[in-house]
Amino acid sequence: MRRAPLHLVALVACLLPLPGYLLLEPGSTAELVGYVVVVLLAVAFTGAGLRRLPRGARRPWLLVGACQAAFAVGELVWLAMALRGVETYPSAADAVYLTGYALLVAGVLGLVREPASRHRRGALLDAAIVTTSVAALVGVLVVLPAAQDGGSSRAAQLVAALYPLADVALVHLLARTLTWPGGRGGALLPLVLALVCTVCADFGWSAWQAAVDDTTAPRWMNLAWLLYYVLVAVAACSPGAAALASPAPPRRRAGLTRGRLAVLSLAALLPSLLLVGSALLGTEQHVVLLGGATLVVVALVLLRVADLLELLRQQADQLAEQARTDPLTGLANRRTWDHALARACAAAAARGLPLSVALVDLDHFKRFNDTHGHPVGDELLREAAAAWREALGAGVVLARWGGEEFAVLLPGLGAAAATARLDAVHASTPRGQTCSIGVAVLEAGQDPDAVLRRADEALYAAKRAGRARTEVAPAAPPGPGVPRGPAVPVPRLRLRPRAPGR
Repeated sequence: MRRAPLHLVALVACLLPLPGYLLLEPGSTAELVGYVVVVLLAVAFTGAGLRRLPRGARRPWLLVGACQAAFAVGELVWLAMALRGVETYPSAADAVYLTGYALLVAGVLGLVREPASRHRRGALLDAAIVTTSVAALVGVLVVLPAAQDGGSSRAAQLVAALYPLADVALVHLLARTLTWPGGRGGALLPLVLALVCTVCADFGWSAWQAAVDDTTAPRWMNLAWLLYYVLVAVAACSPGAAALASPAPPRRRAGLTRGRLAVLSLAALLPSLLLVGSALLGTEQHVVLLGGATLVVVALVLLRVADLLELLRQQADQLAEQARTDPLTGLANRRTWDHALARACAAAAARGLPLSVALVDLDHFKRFNDTHGHPVGDELLREAAAAWREALGAGVVLARWGGEEFAVLLPGLGAAAATARLDAVHASTPRGQTCSIGVAVLEAGQDPDAVLRRADEALYAAKRAGRARTEVAPAAPPGPGVPRGPAVPVPRLRLRPRAPGR
């Protein structure tokens, strides 16, 4: 019988006690004990999931597991204090909780790290914008009031400020995970939901205490904290936990979607809106904090705009490069070849320099394809292109003409020098294959298509003569009434490359 996946077992086992927990009287001893039992069950499943991870993927997950254990110890200390009627604040439980937050931040940072890339910088800027805005909000509404509470001790003020700051760090982690452009296994979703649960519960608890001054948390907050434990256990037991711990390049490029733009716009406006609200309410004590946060957000937004502009420039360069090159071999494509040939012919005519044009054809390419398969045939084309480009050296244009045919532009070389240069093409043809080459020298009065046509005829001659050789096209006689001299413009003819396999 097939065993159920561990993450599903963990989910069901941890959720089964929750209906009974909801039936218990709020604030009763049974409810307190039931809460801790669910926590310990989730921590046990987290440990079981960590033991199944490969050694190389354990480090960040061990930090997350240590956070689970620290939180569980804090819950046990809190339970012991509640059963004894002790209401000390801050207590040993708070020290353990805060240690758990530090472990959680370190662990999740290890899980959501990405290789250095243009995307990573943009994602970090997006996360920084959101984090700065939330930090300004939390600082004004929670941290400063706690620090200015004259009725509390210094330790109580410090602990009351550290909790919301830890939640700001969790918000940063959420922003980092949500800006990842490609999923890395099924462990990411429960981990993100776990962070959402604890952040909502923590901020809700801060607002609840400020509003009603009650130390008893509402039932929904306890449920949110419990769901945090359960979801972390599910993530640790998930089959994708190991993949999440291994940094990998994104599967798709992250774009500035409408949803992300809306979030960033709200985050950019939030400090300014708080500043305006503070001025309208006449509370001047937060102006410096909000003004500083506004300046930081504006600077981050400007950096993000500059990053997007640089990304657009790089994409435009890539598209232009793709339009000029053959996707299989990386050589110049037909369009680039036509442009280079026309310019070279014009330059040779203007300067009175020789210009040779060659067409290179792999012999028996169809037979090679039929014997080895098209993927291996593509490999042969790539290897031949790379070998010939290196053999021809600088100053020579090598382009893919079509199929297994390539075109070569040899400026400044006559027939003899071009033939000698092309001997290196024969010698470097890979995989024991051979090639046939036809060469034509540009003559006075010829247009680019004419010299290319003569090179094509020379290639046919090399094929007829037995292949694996170079043939030079004979000099073309001047047409009637057309003197030798400057080229006469004629309509251009488009030569169509022959079908592969001759």
